[in-house]
Amino acid sequence: MLNWMHAQGLPVPRPVAAHVHRSGPIYRADLILQQINKANDLHHILCASPLEASQWQNVGKTIARMHQAQIYHHDLNIHNLMQDEEGKIWLIDFDRCYKRHGTDWQPQNLARLKRSLEKESARTSPYYYQPDDFTCLLQGYHQQLNGNPHDKAAN
Repeated sequence: MLNWMHAQGLPVPRPVAAHVHRSGPIYRADLILQQINKANDLHHILCASPLEASQWQNVGKTIARMHQAQIYHHDLNIHNLMQDEEGKIWLIDFDRCYKRHGTDWQPQNLARLKRSLEKESARTSPYYYQPDDFTCLLQGYHQQLNGNPHDKAAN
């Protein structure tokens, strides 16, 4: 699936190699991915400085692109979102993710990310996250879903 997402131009690391070892009903899988150069997860970025409204909107647009492709990220949290030095947002950690039909699951997926932000904000100091930041994220998310032509090139 990661190969397919990369081929679709989604912001995910490019898979390089994979190995699966099965032993009865148990398996172990190893995956080698191309490194995202000069990128940090958003959690670590938020420990040091706030994101601008436009950056939060880009996070929302990136998630919307995944949702438009029907990709369900089982563990959508602030640690699995990366930003590179050019400001591009990437998603990582797709080990239990899959394609999912419909749209009913998408609000719960976003709510999971919001809980992650609130949890980290409550336990980490300093942490540069405010509830208005999630509002900006949702603005970018809905702009992407609604096809605003000025916003498609953001990622």
